[in-house]
Amino acid sequence: MARLHNIPPFTGTRDGICIYFMRGRFFVRTASSLTGDRVKKDPAFSETRKNSGLMGRASKIGSQVYNRIPSKHKEHDQYRMLTGKALKMLRQGIAENEITRLLSEWYI
Repeated sequence: MARLHNIPPFTGTRDGICIYFMRGRFFVRTASSLTGDRVKKDPAFSETRKNSGLMGRASKIGSQVYNRIPSKHKEHDQYRMLTGKALKMLRQGIAENEITRLLSEWYI
């Protein structure tokens, strides 16, 4: 990734080059050959799909428990912590309803 010092003629991807704006500066890099379709279908990404599925389930559990916390006690870090704990428990094979019950007991 290289930083550009002049305003580029475009942002986005063209001819294998990706130009984007981040933190007040323009950057340029080569475009990735990886596509969403490949990640969704290629056997090489089966673990990625498995882990993203677990993270989606953990996020929903974390959200359910976080929404039960009284608003005067809510902090966004709590949501991330709840999601992380739910993910660890899912990996241990604990059922989703049991995880929700345990996290509710511990944090509400």
